[in-house]
Amino acid sequence: MPKISIVMPVYNGAKYLSKSLKSIENQTLKDIELICVDDGSTDDSLSLLNDFKETYDFMAVISQENQGSGKARNTGISNAKGDYIAFLDADDIYIDDDALERMYDVAVRNDADIVSANLQFVKKDYSLKENKHYERGDYAYFDEESCISPEDYGIPYAFYKNIFKRDFINSNEIIFPDLLRGQDPVFLAKAFVSTDAIYTCPVNLYGYNSSVGGGVNNKMNTYIKKKSYVQHFRDTCDVLADGGLVKMSEEYKLHLTKYLNWKKNNANEDLFKIYGILFESPYEYFDITDENFVIFNTAAQAYLLYNNKDEDKFAQTKEFIEKIDSDDLPKQIKEKYDILKCSKDNDDYIENYHTDKIKKLEKRHKNLTEKIDELEKENEKLEAEVEKLDGKVREIKSSGGFKFAKKVKNIIK
Repeated sequence: MPKISIVMPVYNGAKYLSKSLKSIENQTLKDIELICVDDGSTDDSLSLLNDFKETYDFMAVISQENQGSGKARNTGISNAKGDYIAFLDADDIYIDDDALERMYDVAVRNDADIVSANLQFVKKDYSLKENKHYERGDYAYFDEESCISPEDYGIPYAFYKNIFKRDFINSNEIIFPDLLRGQDPVFLAKAFVSTDAIYTCPVNLYGYNSSVGGGVNNKMNTYIKKKSYVQHFRDTCDVLADGGLVKMSEEYKLHLTKYLNWKKNNANEDLFKIYGILFESPYEYFDITDENFVIFNTAAQAYLLYNNKDEDKFAQTKEFIEKIDSDDLPKQIKEKYDILKCSKDNDDYIENYHTDKIKKLEKRHKNLTEKIDELEKENEKLEAEVEKLDGKVREIKSSGGFKFAKKVKNIIK
């Protein structure tokens, strides 16, 4: 039985595999197995994995139709035989060569459910770069061996900087959810609520390749991916709250509202619709003093109430906005706030919305008309100037000096 099973989901990761597998080979802990789950790759990944398997005797390769990284990891977990399970994505690396050995030693000495180490970001050339999650306090940095409670970890980010006892995972039925995005915080939340202690190891285990994939919004480029991503927040927060980790749940909600209110999201109609579906009672679920919630919720409810008339929801929204201070709201949101506040019911809101829109269109029409008048006057001046210059040209051409110069030119020719 291997000491650690490493689960690696692979989808079109051909150009990264060599570096990733080399970082596993370099680990001083040799009693390991690597379970690579090719998730329906369309590049040379599967062929390369089978070739590498001839070189690395610790490798096993499983092929499945494309189902997403979460299900691929679940396949790996179900086939793992090690005492502990670690994770490594195909485009990432392990950093310190003795990381798994030291973490396994901590795990065995303490009969630990979870051992946590450190994660660093790496560039395209795999050199280290700053990990701002530590600076923001998203999760703790470990500079000594210790035992912490799940509450002291931070928010449920970076599941791959941990190793998990396989029996602990299986007995608590901890698996990745069937989401296209955001599966890992749900998985880690389930692990946190199933244990009382996390043991720490002061070593750099994981090198996250931040150059791959772009930012969050680049990955959330369809409605279903956006819905999965927002749903992962809700599911994670619910798992944490139901498991008694209320503070962590509330902290993660703040990350959700910050994401929703990001400048590229707070006017996104897809997110408005998703928000209306997933959070039917937002005033009971969120901290209504959270500035990001106030701004996004005002914009979202203005959209939802206009497109889906709901008197009960209108009453809830009206009660909410009457409690908030609108002075610091962005101009665009303040306009929506004012229309909602002055409306007595949903029908009145829609009428006021139309009235406001008509006023804005009339104002725009007036501005454009004035601009046209200015341009027409400017055009008349230019036409007069052109006519004046044409007259001078005609005068010059009809003069004796002009005719003499033209005659000399012809003689020269």
